[in-house]
Order: sequence, then C-alpha cells, then structure tokens
Amino acid sequence: MVNKKRSYPWLLMENGKLGCSTCRNTSTFGPEKTQGVHLSSAWVSCSISSYGQTRKQRLRAIRKKIHDHGKSTVHKAAQRITIDAGKKQIERSTTKLYNECHTTTLRVFRTAYSIAKRGRPFLDMAAEVELQNMNGLDMGRTLHSNVSCANISDHIADEMRKNLVAHIIESQCKISILIDESTTVSRKTTLIVYMRAVVGELRKPQTFFFDLIELTSTTAEDIYSALVRCLKSHGLTVDILKLLLICIATDGASVMLGKESGVCWRFLRQFPRLVIWHCSNHRLELSVHDTVEEVAGINNFHIFFDKLYALYHQSPKAQRELEDSCKDLHERCLTIGRILNTRWVASSLRTVVAVWKQYEALYNHLAEAASDTSRTQRERAQYAGLKTKISTNEFVLNLGVLRDALDELADVSLQLQKEDMTLPRAHALVSRQVRVFWSMVDKPGKYARETSDAVKLKTFKNVSLKPGSKADVLIRHKQFFTSLATNFESRMLTTRSSGTTDKATSVHNAEYTALMEALGCLDVSTWPADFDIQYGDADVVRLCERLSVAERDSIQGQLSQLMNVLCIDLSLLCFSATFLCYS
Repeated sequence: MVNKKRSYPWLLMENGKLGCSTCRNTSTFGPEKTQGVHLSSAWVSCSISSYGQTRKQRLRAIRKKIHDHGKSTVHKAAQRITIDAGKKQIERSTTKLYNECHTTTLRVFRTAYSIAKRGRPFLDMAAEVELQNMNGLDMGRTLHSNVSCANISDHIADEMRKNLVAHIIESQCKISILIDESTTVSRKTTLIVYMRAVVGELRKPQTFFFDLIELTSTTAEDIYSALVRCLKSHGLTVDILKLLLICIATDGASVMLGKESGVCWRFLRQFPRLVIWHCSNHRLELSVHDTVEEVAGINNFHIFFDKLYALYHQSPKAQRELEDSCKDLHERCLTIGRILNTRWVASSLRTVVAVWKQYEALYNHLAEAASDTSRTQRERAQYAGLKTKISTNEFVLNLGVLRDALDELADVSLQLQKEDMTLPRAHALVSRQVRVFWSMVDKPGKYARETSDAVKLKTFKNVSLKPGSKADVLIRHKQFFTSLATNFESRMLTTRSSGTTDKATSVHNAEYTALMEALGCLDVSTWPADFDIQYGDADVVRLCERLSVAERDSIQGQLSQLMNVLCIDLSLLCFSATFLCYS
C-alpha cells in the first residue's frame, strides 16, 4: 500500500476498501462538467474492493481498477479542480479585479482633483478622460461625467478639511478666520470662510479656503449663528476656539463690524482676547475715497475717464481706430478702464498709465474722428470735446499728480495682498507710506514735475497744450497729498478704521498702538544699544497673554523660541485682502 501511495497519492483506504480522496473532495465539476461525466459513488464512498478466486487474481483486479480510475476522465477533471482550488483562482481573480478597479478609480480621482485645482469647469472631465484613454490608460467605464467630477471634488475637499482640522487640533496651532459675504451666479447669498494657520512642515502660515455657507438671512445674528455652526460641524468647538482663535478679518460692512451688534462684536463677547481686523486693502480704498470727497477736481477727472471708458468699451470701432493710431506711432495699445471705482487702486493705475503712454495716439484719434465728415454731427462734437479736454493744462497736470499718487497707492495695495505679509511688516510699510505722502506735499513726484515742465513748454508728448475753461478744475497738489497722508494715517494705523473720531475709534487706535509696541521687542533691529537684562519682559508677557502662549517658558531664557512662536502666530494677523476679491 505504501508503494501504491507513492504512485497514486490520491488513494484512500477505509475498512479494508479503497477510495479516491480527490474525487471525495470534489463536490461539483462546475465548468468541467460534460455530458456523461459524473463522480463514481464507489470511489467517493471508499467502497472499492477486489474480486477473484486467488490472491493473484484479486491483486490483478484491484491494480486494474486503480489504473483505470487514475486514467479516467472523471478523475482527471477532479484533479484539475483540486489543483485550481489550491491556486485560489477565484480569490486571485477577485483581488486582481479589485486592484484594477482601484487603479482606474485613482486615475479618475486624480483627474477630477486636477480639474478642481486648476479652476476648470467640471464639464472638462469627459474630455480629460477621453484624452487619457487615447494615451493608453485604462480609465474604467464609470465616474466620467461632470456630476461625478463635482462629487469627487466635494469628497476630496471634505477629506482634506478633516485632515486639516485634525492637524490644527493636534498641534494646537493658532488660527485666524477671514470671512466675506458674496452672491452666487444663482443669486444666493453666501458667506465665504477662509482660515489661516501653520500647516505642513514649512512652519509658515498659509491661507486656505475652508467652507462656503449659504445664508438664509444677512442679519448679524444669522451670519454669526451660521458661522459658529459651520465651525462646530468641522470639529472646532467653542473650547477649541477659545484656545486657538486669535483673529477675525473681514471687510468694513456694518453687519460685520457694527460696534454693538455686528458679527465680530458677537465673537468678541465670547472671545475677549480676539483681535478684530478690518481688511487693510478696503481701508486703503476708503482713505482714497475720503480724499476724493475732500479735494476738488478729482471728481471731474473721474467723470472724464468714465467718458473715455464708455467710448472705447462700448464701441469696437473706436477701439480698432485707437489701435491703428497706436500702430502708426509704433506704440502698444493699452486698455482704458475706469479709475477710483470699486476695483483696487492698482486697476486705476493701469488706466492712468494707459492714457499716459498712448497720450499722443489718443489725441490723434480724437482729432481725426472730430474732423471725419462721415460721422454724425453729434459724434464729431463728442470727439471734439474729448480732444479739447485732454489737451488742456489742467488735464495734463492732474494726470501727473494722479499717476504719482496711484504709483504709491498701487504698490502698497499689492504689497498688502501678498500671502506672506505680516503685521509688523505691514505697519512698517504703511508708516513709511504716510511719511512719503507728507514729503510729497512739498516735493512733487516725478510725473508731477514732468507735466509741470510740459505745461511751461506748452507741449506734452508732441501735443500742444492750452489753458482750459473754468469747468476744468485743477487738483491742488498740496491739498491732495495732505488729505491722502491724513486719511491714510487715520484709516490704516488702527485695528478697525472709522471716518469719525469717536470713543470706539480711540479704543481701536490704542489697541493697535499697544500691539505694535509689544511687537517691537521681538525685532532685534529696534533694540537700543544699551538695554537692561529685563528689556521687553513686560511686552512679552502681554503678547503671551493675548495669544495664549506659555509665559514662564518664554521669559526664562527661551526668547528665541518665543520669537519663533509669536512670529508664526502674529503673522496670522495678515493684512492680505485677497479673499475679498470674490465680492
């Protein structure tokens, strides 16, 4: 029997009879099933016995049965099934199918993420998938629609936000919240929520989109409740906010900054140490608006530029003619927009620069159109009036003064919008700009001097100049820059700007001054040459208390560590107003 087991490992013996272990372990043939093929019950039940008169006959008979069964179709089919079962083909096929499905799903998810990150419409999904299929990648057969792309993007955003909040809570890093109202294309009122925190290994504060809240009402109470619910739903409870939240930044809407019932005031009641910050770029625009209201001549200049904008924006023919005029002078045609409107001052500078650089081409076009007999008398009169206006001494002088001012204002505005802008750097930038404006009161800027010389020569960029009428009001240079310096200082060097000098404004100014004085001890360049060993201790204590930073560890010989922590936390009080561009 031992020798037979070596030759026939499937042999089985029970109660002196033989059987087949392979056939016994095979319950069904499955795909191996063919007509006339079925398991032998005798071999399965181990009931094969020998027959014959003598022992030799019985051995011969049993050997024949073993040989015939080993060569039979049934036994071979059972062997194949047993071998396949040992290979676990079904499990392997399932695993392979899962891996293939997982790989194609990853490709689809990466494609959807790329579309969302680049700000492309979700309708691009089908085209992107088709392109990758043509490049030989298997993208599967599902999740290729724009709806799937939107759902995938939402899922990825939710997971990223969960990881972000978990990191903030675990690392106990300080956060700032930036909020602004906006209206969707479908005219639904929403609240855009941004957050600024130190995430990742760079140890630098980063601003990231947090959530978009649909508002049922725009009252302060409803906005406050909606924002608190949003933060709680993502794991930022009131207790966590008391420990981590240090600043809320917003625009100057009364519903946000109302001193008795605004959204920020409601947060301040719950978090007394919170810094409320009015967007500095909005305050910059408000200071410019105050100057426009105070200084005569700016409104007239503003109205004239609106007429130029309307002429070239609404008439493609006029725009083409201006381009041809620029080509004749080998100049680049720049777009003429509006000035001193709801856009940032940098856009006003682009318009003023466009008129400055193509002044001669603009004058030539207006002169040609004014003398074109193919136009109606009304059109010729319109062009003639604009031509006369831009060739006056007052217009050229005003153009130079305004370009000097907008050059300075646009630079400050763009600097304040940088993501890495911090409170100390912004304070230094604004303080320097106030001094520049005061200096320009007595010393005109580059372009004001250039236009003043042009008026004396009675020509500017090959265009003859002449005095204007009484309606052409000259912007008083000294009054203009005095107003800019005063309004800039009153609006910018405070935590929340205000056009009045009431008690609340004094409190905001005092808060700002105290914060900047405390920050001075962290800047080595401001340290006196000979200072006491306890220099800055009181300021450090105030900052630690304000920002909930460990006080004793910071004072006792760990100033460098404190500076790192505070510089990170205070940089969250960023002047950046980029988030308000959605308005």
